[in-house]
Amino acid sequence: MFDILKKKLTNFIGNIVKKKEVKEEHIKPEIEEVHEKPEKIEKVQKEKSKPVITEKVEEKFEKKEEEPEPAPEKKPVKKPVVKEKEAIPKVEVKKPIVTEEVKTEPAPQKVEQVAKHKAEKEKKKIKVGFLKQVTSFITRKITISESDINDYLDMLELELLESDVAYDVSQEIIKRIKENLTGIEVPKDKLQQTIEEKIKQALIDVMTIDSPDVFEEIETKDKPVKVMFIGPNGAGKTTTIAKFAYKLRKLGYSVLLCASDTFRAAAIEQLETHANRLNVPIIKSKYGADPASVGFDAVNHAKSKGIDVVLIDTAGRQDTNYNLMEELKKIYRVVSPDYVLYVGESLVGNAIVDQINNFKGVVPITGVILTKIDCDAKGGSALSVAHGTGLPILYIGTGQEYDDLVRFDPKEIVERMI
Repeated sequence: MFDILKKKLTNFIGNIVKKKEVKEEHIKPEIEEVHEKPEKIEKVQKEKSKPVITEKVEEKFEKKEEEPEPAPEKKPVKKPVVKEKEAIPKVEVKKPIVTEEVKTEPAPQKVEQVAKHKAEKEKKKIKVGFLKQVTSFITRKITISESDINDYLDMLELELLESDVAYDVSQEIIKRIKENLTGIEVPKDKLQQTIEEKIKQALIDVMTIDSPDVFEEIETKDKPVKVMFIGPNGAGKTTTIAKFAYKLRKLGYSVLLCASDTFRAAAIEQLETHANRLNVPIIKSKYGADPASVGFDAVNHAKSKGIDVVLIDTAGRQDTNYNLMEELKKIYRVVSPDYVLYVGESLVGNAIVDQINNFKGVVPITGVILTKIDCDAKGGSALSVAHGTGLPILYIGTGQEYDDLVRFDPKEIVERMI
């Protein structure tokens, strides 16, 4: 590229030099003639001083001198305004200017939370004496003493109380765990893990009580099988009956609902609504009628129609109401149910223990159904019920849908608590 430019430049300069030489050759003879003839010089000068203007150029100058007529004013035409697309503004990411004075320190609240979490974690670690640590270097095992686990068990007791476990129940559980752990020999590197597993297993054992599965046993019972539901107001008794009916229908059994709650307003209508949704028959009477007689009619109707299961609703009552508790005795005596299921909500906490024990003193209870377990974040009620009443927890309600009734699993409750 450079060579081509160089060549063109050279040619251009050469052409200029040649033109200059040609002009000089033409000018020389004229100059010589002028020197020879002075008269011609004056003539030439005069001719050069005259402006050389051609006719065409003169015409142009004349036309320029004439002022053109002003053009008629034109009305401005409004052009359509075309909106341009708004350009997306470019966001310039500026790097933070960090000076020496700026210090990136965590917020005091966060520091406090982290410190608290670390402190709690440290507290939950089993700490053994110095002599045991030295001995463990040789044997690689540690024999747990009561002093080694006292602090740990104190913390566990506090967690149980915060999980709504009754005080006397928590005391009894801690005592049992201490007896199971004291004196056992465990590998040094598995000390913490072993103790945690032992504690979890102890809690599971407390809640593991031989309990019948009503849905499995119905097949072996004489028909109709009578299931009576008791419990305080607001615990979800009627909804639980509907869940039972739904599950029995899925298993292929015929079901009859009995509205023996003739005390609470709208109780009959509520049970009747579930009966219509599930397409099952219902035996009912008017409010104020004898609930035992309604139960008696329901059982006789089931026998005559060959219905497999009768689910009997009763009035929600507090254990302190003497008249209603006496009425409960009468229903039990007239109907002779195969199962009596206490329905209580887990949100009550350890108060549920006293309620169940008072009901148990009136009628024999087969087992407990805990409702609203999905709203109970800690699950301590299950531990209180199992240990404080000696009754098995059969099922738990986990929601408002008909499918939300499942078999009780102690392991899930323990994992939630600890």
